[in-house]
Amino acid sequence: MTSTDHTTEHPQEHKGFGIDELRFRRAYALAKYEMAKIRFSEDLDSAKQNMPSMGRSGITGKILGSLNYFDYALIAFRVFSKLKRLRKKKK
Repeated sequence: MTSTDHTTEHPQEHKGFGIDELRFRRAYALAKYEMAKIRFSEDLDSAKQNMPSMGRSGITGKILGSLNYFDYALIAFRVFSKLKRLRKKKK
């Protein structure tokens, strides 16, 4: 039995992908992306169904439904200002 040392052999250089293989890889990546999107939306829907307070008839839906644009802007401003302070403390 003779063993050959494959470390000394030079591997063939990769010349790139052909147009058909590139098209296949692109289609495969897009299909994976769409499947992940569908899976995410299904998981989100099942999570909403398991939490009755998240629906429109729940307490969260009633609170958010009663807010106007000014209230949303005020809440966003307060949240971002708190995050900005936390970020300054880290540095």
